[in-house]
Amino acid sequence: MTFDNDAILDRYAGLIGFETISHVDPDKIDYGPFFALHDYLRQTYPLVHAHLSCEVVERASLLYHWKGDGSSPALPVALLAHLDVVPPGDLSLWKHPPFSLTREGGYVYGRGVLDNKCQLLAQMEAIEALLADKWAPPCDVYLCYGHNEEVLSAQSGARAIVELLRSRGVRLGLVIDEGGCVTDGTALGIAPRVAVIGMAEKGSADFLLTARDAGGHSSQPGPGTAVGRIARAAVAIEESPMPQRLLHAVSQTLTAAAPHMDKAASFLLSHQKTFWGPLKKVLAQKRATNAMTRTTTAVTMASGAAASNVLPELASVTVNCRILPGDTIESVRRHLQEVAGEGVEVQLLAGFEPSPESKQDETYELLARLAGELAPDTVVTPYLMMAGSDARHYYAISDHVYRFAPYYMDQKALPTAHSVNECLPEAGFDRAAEFYAKLLRSYGAR
Repeated sequence: MTFDNDAILDRYAGLIGFETISHVDPDKIDYGPFFALHDYLRQTYPLVHAHLSCEVVERASLLYHWKGDGSSPALPVALLAHLDVVPPGDLSLWKHPPFSLTREGGYVYGRGVLDNKCQLLAQMEAIEALLADKWAPPCDVYLCYGHNEEVLSAQSGARAIVELLRSRGVRLGLVIDEGGCVTDGTALGIAPRVAVIGMAEKGSADFLLTARDAGGHSSQPGPGTAVGRIARAAVAIEESPMPQRLLHAVSQTLTAAAPHMDKAASFLLSHQKTFWGPLKKVLAQKRATNAMTRTTTAVTMASGAAASNVLPELASVTVNCRILPGDTIESVRRHLQEVAGEGVEVQLLAGFEPSPESKQDETYELLARLAGELAPDTVVTPYLMMAGSDARHYYAISDHVYRFAPYYMDQKALPTAHSVNECLPEAGFDRAAEFYAKLLRSYGAR
């Protein structure tokens, strides 16, 4: 089975053209582009829509079901992606129109090319090709496409899909969503490419910290202001990070990197428990490895008086926290309150807990083998996903939830997720489709 990269990119242009922007308030979403995308999928992948059932969930999410022939006792597979994208931001900063796929200099540009319509594309391409090849799955396959992954909505499309599957008695043997990828080893300080497979993901929470004061005219200030108190609280939070811990998945990431480092670093990473004291200081020096080993707290927003000559009655900062498994929203709230001190109120605005860690057994090994085949001499390793994804909802119906997109995302592309000039190398879309085809052929045949 072969795939034509250029032909796939031609079809990808249609997906990128739909402005499928989600919103935390479901009533503020323009559903027209989502419905148009649904129509495009029907037209572009006729075999998928002739052989798989498809239903709309929570207004715009899609749930496909490919009935297996029953020749394998394996639990069903679920392939995940999301239909929505973040807003493009300042259009003047884009070198190409964000909702029009542009190929230039070995890259494709457009909002959503990396996050995450590339995964939707490869899955559709793989299944259309398998159907054209007259292949039938030995066990059931589900395609689960949420429409509001990019926002923290009470009406999550992914959660609604999970609840629907659970109500039908479905338990999944493999779930694969976005998160990991094949990338350069520079973040780990090694030369080979690395295929990272997310075994768990951090939680996330936004806290509002407020300080109150009597207010008044700025010409007669007291010994301090609400802004001063909240500023001191913000500085205290930055200077009092939560403690570092070494999760199993992170330990495995470091162990995989060790053979490709110099002798001293390799020795340190090969004896992590013995030398945890000096090791954690080294890991704290880089943003990526620091975030892998602790709950992070970032002061991201601030507010005070409406005018420069007004003493504010209330001042506030917002702290975004990415929660390491083992910590909880409540334990983070207590930490912030203790550090901020008296006179500062800490209030949870929104959040979700960190996920469990998925099983590392023969199902993971299958995924790891196929990930390693995407590029020669690739180091394959479990890892902890720093951001959030729809995958976290699926632990309710599966012990095997993984995060991996079968694409090479280099150091030019990776920072463009959620940014202007979002891009992805134009080579490899055919290999991504082949990955999913191999995965479906291999999973039920074990």
